[in-house]
Amino acid sequence: MLPNARVVSGRLRPHAAERSRELIKKVGQHPTEAEVLISFIMGIAAEGVDSDWPKVRSRFNDAWRPRHSQRGPISHDEVRRACQKLREAERQWEALTVGESMRVRWPLHFNKVVNRTHNHAPI
Repeated sequence: MLPNARVVSGRLRPHAAERSRELIKKVGQHPTEAEVLISFIMGIAAEGVDSDWPKVRSRFNDAWRPRHSQRGPISHDEVRRACQKLREAERQWEALTVGESMRVRWPLHFNKVVNRTHNHAPI
């Protein structure tokens, strides 16, 4: 289990805490990289500049320069798709009335190497 995560149904698998500690130790800076990318994409989506690739690329280069990136360079298509998904989720969220909820599903498994033609990520 990651910090601040909780199980909403069912029960934890045996040795879940031990496996979580091993995973956190193994991934190093990669969660930080993911957080920076998410923040970057959210800003681009909010400003509506995702179609201006030179501006996006310039901002991206200013935002993050890890020594060893987990995922490699981000593509214009990935930025556009992520921004589109964020706007779609925002529209769904804003359409909710008081008392309604929204459920978002993440894949349970992921590939260690990003496969750009068969990306299983939600963006």
